[in-house]
Amino acid sequence: EWTLRLPRAPLKAPHGTDTIRTRTQGDSGHLHFLISGAAGFIGSHFCDRLLAEGHSLVGLDNFQTGSPANVAHLAGHPSFELINLDCTEPGFRGHPQLAGRFDGVLHLASLASPRHYLAHPIKTLESGSTGTQNLLEIALRD
Repeated sequence: EWTLRLPRAPLKAPHGTDTIRTRTQGDSGHLHFLISGAAGFIGSHFCDRLLAEGHSLVGLDNFQTGSPANVAHLAGHPSFELINLDCTEPGFRGHPQLAGRFDGVLHLASLASPRHYLAHPIKTLESGSTGTQNLLEIALRD
């Protein structure tokens, strides 16, 4: 059993030039998350757990290796939205369904098996670089 814990006070950025903004749970204790790789093995289990704890989330996946079957049981859940979207594509950060605020951003999109990353080496590198940058920009925006 694990518990999601978020800092309750602002943290200093590594170089001390800026602060990292954090938000704490509201009176309801519910948070709003953005999760890339939501239809993957790990991402889908994160979705299950966060929803079970009463949180809401927007899940992203391009389904290159993730499977819609992993999150099919969440279809129609009032606190879950799944978007077929690649976090490495140009214009990703400007997507209208990502315009809201998020309390947490989890970047789990990755081609995680040797079979997949050997077959798609550039996409693997893009997910780890461009995808990470795009999701960090969203996290910093919020």
